[in-house]
Amino acid sequence: MHIKLTESFYIESEIIDIIELSERYGMPWVEVWTKRQDFCEMNFRGDEASEAWGNWQAHMREAEARRRGEEKAQ
Repeated sequence: MHIKLTESFYIESEIIDIIELSERYGMPWVEVWTKRQDFCEMNFRGDEASEAWGNWQAHMREAEARRRGEEKAQ
């Protein structure tokens, strides 16, 4: 499943290893590490970092809701 991190960047959620939010140079900074060796580390800063972090958090909430729904069905 591809998720939208920014307006112009989509990534397969299954290959994401870590996404970390921090602040650098007085602005939001998001770093993305993947499980695949052929992908390099990605960075977003400023408004793009805020957008990427918000989209990632929304994806994680939706995944958790789906998981809970599956647990209740069993």
